[in-house]
Amino acid sequence: VKVGTVIWDYFSMKNEDLRQEFAARLKECFDESEIYPYKYVSTMAIWLGKPTKNPMFARKWLGGESMPTKSNLKVLAQNLEVREEWLEYGTGSKYEIDAERQKYIDQVTDLLESMSQEDVDKAIKVLKVYAGS
Repeated sequence: VKVGTVIWDYFSMKNEDLRQEFAARLKECFDESEIYPYKYVSTMAIWLGKPTKNPMFARKWLGGESMPTKSNLKVLAQNLEVREEWLEYGTGSKYEIDAERQKYIDQVTDLLESMSQEDVDKAIKVLKVYAGS
């Protein structure tokens, strides 16, 4: 076995893993949207300004057979309202969080970390009552 063949096989497997993981995230975004599953492929074609008749590129993305270019990935992320890095690699948070919202998240996180588990449980019960659940 040649070293080059082993390296090629390794990277081929890694690329396949990346494509499959990307496809899972892409499908997750569509599943969470109000778009009907049978429209996923044509919707991507429309977003990218491509013909909607048999857009194989979009089928391949959903099937984990290929990856979009960076420019197409950007369009997908914008339309799905998720971060590009998350959609492509699964890293970081899924959604873009504005500075104001992040400030509140940080404050709540700090408050929860300073509380005992018993107090956190009590606070959650009170919040559920106010939320009506």
